[in-house]
Amino acid sequence: MARAKTEFELKLVGPASDVAAVRRLAWLEECAAGPDEWERLDSTYYDSADWRLASAGLSLRIRNDPAGKMLTAKFLRRGESPVARLETERLIEESAPGFVTGVAEIDQLIGAAPDDLNPCARTVTDRWHRRFVTGGALVELSAEIGRAERFHPDRAVSPIAEIEIELIKGDAAAVFSLARRLIETFGGRLRVGVETKFDRALGSARREAKTGKIAIAPDASAGDLLAAAIAQIARRAVESGEAALATHDGEATRRLRVSLRRFRALERVFRRTLESEEIRDLALRARDWGRMIGEVRDLDVFIDTSLPLADDPALRARVEARLAEKWSDVGVTLGSTGFALFLLDLLDAAHLERWRLAPSSRLSMSITQYAEETLDRRWRRLDAAGKGADFAIPETLHALRIELKKFRYAAQFFRNLYPKDRRAEFFAAMSALQDAFGAINDAVVAQTIADEAAVGGGAGAARAAGFIAGYRSAQSGAAAAGVETHWMTFVAMTPFWRMDAVSDQP
Repeated sequence: MARAKTEFELKLVGPASDVAAVRRLAWLEECAAGPDEWERLDSTYYDSADWRLASAGLSLRIRNDPAGKMLTAKFLRRGESPVARLETERLIEESAPGFVTGVAEIDQLIGAAPDDLNPCARTVTDRWHRRFVTGGALVELSAEIGRAERFHPDRAVSPIAEIEIELIKGDAAAVFSLARRLIETFGGRLRVGVETKFDRALGSARREAKTGKIAIAPDASAGDLLAAAIAQIARRAVESGEAALATHDGEATRRLRVSLRRFRALERVFRRTLESEEIRDLALRARDWGRMIGEVRDLDVFIDTSLPLADDPALRARVEARLAEKWSDVGVTLGSTGFALFLLDLLDAAHLERWRLAPSSRLSMSITQYAEETLDRRWRRLDAAGKGADFAIPETLHALRIELKKFRYAAQFFRNLYPKDRRAEFFAAMSALQDAFGAINDAVVAQTIADEAAVGGGAGAARAAGFIAGYRSAQSGAAAAGVETHWMTFVAMTPFWRMDAVSDQP
């Protein structure tokens, strides 16, 4: 039976001119531990028509090697840090089945008779690589430039320009330190990437992944959940940030905003446990970046949901001009050195886990016990906020809305510890309450955007903005009237994490 190794590798992406220039850096030359090496790599990837291997986190390729045809499989387990993948390779022998790697976990995903696997993509790159000693570690730095081609459902070609920093031996912190210096040297034009070459080949054919479950064992500790959650959030933030920067895609901006909010919520969940300036600082930075991109998302929502109510050409032109301006600002933000370093630091926190060094015994606590204590505390605070709200005065509901949001994120982090049938009704009621609050907030934001956009736009724009503001105000009032009903239904429910305790009572 073959063995697989865990490949620890950090990827940076950016303009091909910058990728090509890395090997000429004088400060890099000073720590060289081997000669420059060059090769042209031509790889063919295999998968089923419905991308079952890619969906499982597995890539399978055959590459022409000087020794023969080389089969390589790389596997990223769900929920694990994107910088550490399981890798195995072997020369294909005529007498052996073509897609057998000898690693049980990977071969099980491939299947005993993988007749559905066919060539689906190809990558061709020119690769420079060299070894360096830095930070007490030996690393291999490579630069690849070329193309990725997808064969179906339609043919498409995407460029490849990336730097890979692979740890050969020593402290993994050296990989992040080297990446940090490269990001700073190129002014943020080199950025963290989590897409594989196979991902890049698939492009639009690749299904957009949902946030999904945080993979965690039942006997895991609170610290294990924190590590898995940071890794998931970091990957999502990198993917969404790259898509938003490249295409000005409003949906990508929404996903990025959600990722940043989830990280802030995660820090709050563990704030009483952690004595980590690292996590606290990342949460503050996530807050600041989230605020910078928030207005783009609000304008996108307004154009999609409010502007059609009274679509005056002058008003639309003013709102879209404002959106274009804000997208330019967001592009500068997402392409900045500061944001590139923030994403790198998220991955650093996910993998190096320096926060575990804090003198806190609670990180080793059973995740179930930690979840119950955290959710109990959040539930009490939410209940208190509800008792202090006057549902007849929408302005007094702000504190309740904020506490609900904090509770919802905490509940989502821990939900997979409990059976779905036990939590489904509770989450449905919570979602209904959250939607009611969201309708109020969206209406207030829409009124503000309409009023500001109408200034100087003429009589038609003013009339359209007035209609939109009035309509949204009426919607806000109707939503506010329903909040109390949703709240009373929700707060009367038995918390899903306490159902066993209730059922055990005589």
